[in-house]
Amino acid sequence: MPPLLLLLVLMTACAAAGEPAATAELIQDTPSSQAAMPLPESSRMAMEQFTLQQQDMGQEWDKFHVEFDTWRAGLTSCDRSTLQVALQEFAVSFNGITGLALDLPRNATTRELADILIEAAEAEEATLRQLRDRWQPNNVSLFEMVEQSRSQAGLAQKRAEDLAYDLQKDLEEGSDPEEVAAVEAFSQSFEVVEEAWKEFHEAYTELREEELDQDELPDRVVLLIEQLNGVITLLEAVPEADATDDMLESLRAAAEAELEALQYLSESLAGDDTPPPIPTDPADSAPAEGSPDTATPEPPSNGMGMDLDDAYDGVDAAVSQAKDILDEVNLSISTTIEGNTGDSPADLASFNEDYQVLVDDWDAFHERFSQWRRTEGGCDRTGVLQSLEQFNLRVNELGRQARDLPQDSYLLPMYTLLVEAAEREEGAMRTLRNSWRPFNVDVFKALDQERLNADRLRRQAAIGLQELRERS
Repeated sequence: MPPLLLLLVLMTACAAAGEPAATAELIQDTPSSQAAMPLPESSRMAMEQFTLQQQDMGQEWDKFHVEFDTWRAGLTSCDRSTLQVALQEFAVSFNGITGLALDLPRNATTRELADILIEAAEAEEATLRQLRDRWQPNNVSLFEMVEQSRSQAGLAQKRAEDLAYDLQKDLEEGSDPEEVAAVEAFSQSFEVVEEAWKEFHEAYTELREEELDQDELPDRVVLLIEQLNGVITLLEAVPEADATDDMLESLRAAAEAELEALQYLSESLAGDDTPPPIPTDPADSAPAEGSPDTATPEPPSNGMGMDLDDAYDGVDAAVSQAKDILDEVNLSISTTIEGNTGDSPADLASFNEDYQVLVDDWDAFHERFSQWRRTEGGCDRTGVLQSLEQFNLRVNELGRQARDLPQDSYLLPMYTLLVEAAEREEGAMRTLRNSWRPFNVDVFKALDQERLNADRLRRQAAIGLQELRERS
């Protein structure tokens, strides 16, 4: 082939970079008269050297692909489907924990203890289901929700243990007949208060769950305030006695905290920038000696009030605290009234046995989940990145071998095809090494596409080389 014609062919091939088919057409469209021309001796020698180097490089290239595919096939621990299977298993296996909580004895002595644990177990189970159903790569918010529910579960266990200990002491000491009579009278009035209070909590829950227009919210909050004032009125009518003063004081403080929080919410909806302070974290309250938690800390002020989300958080916190106090008052009532019966100690002993089984299984689940999280389900990020670096070095070596092929004028089209093929895989492997993250579904997609392109270019180069050999 005359040099000028060859140069024209090369320039056309370079202009069509990234389009292997166009390069192949240029090779195939060489005029038959040119194809019949014998190769010069120097070109035949270069061709033989090119062929040997190309064969060695091709074998190394194919070996590289086999080893990379084998490594990739074994990378199951970092695969998205593997993680989803693990999340499904955790969500399903936790059902057993919730089942043990639901099976705890719930008699007059232990009902409140069981309910504390059931609520915590159901909450953690719900976050595990959300993690299973909504997980996305590199999104840690759902894992944080699970960790928060685990922390709350630990607090619930501790609270149940403390209450069980107090209950045990009360059962051992017994109750004074006058104290029992006073608590029984208090209990009758408290039933009415509790029913009204639960209705208020249900109404507030409905408000939180409904999607109301902004114009509707202020009126609904005002109705809740009126409903809560009714509860407070009922509390004021409950008879007072020395045996029930602490319980009654705790209930009134809880109701007042809810009322302050609702008033703040109402003022926030109305745009008032200087609402009164409200409790934001009932866990910080300092309990009075011998009574449930009643203190409500003041939030920090920035001089401009809190936003609407903070206002809702304040009500949520006050409502949660009130529910806890209702549970504790119920437990105190049942402990005092049932304390002198023969069944109470046996009921508590039975509960403690079942509770220990529950806690052992719960702790074992937490340890298994924590171990899985620490190792990302066995996905060794460091090991994967080290392997990718080695594969990157190997594909760079293939690129060097391609660029070291003879560049005789007759061989230049095939040389160009092989160099482009190598550079495509080099770029794709470099990108994979720099961007790889575990559990991404399309992490290898770009590399797979560039390998197909490179294989097509290699086949075109092999065809062109075979045609050239036939001329020699």
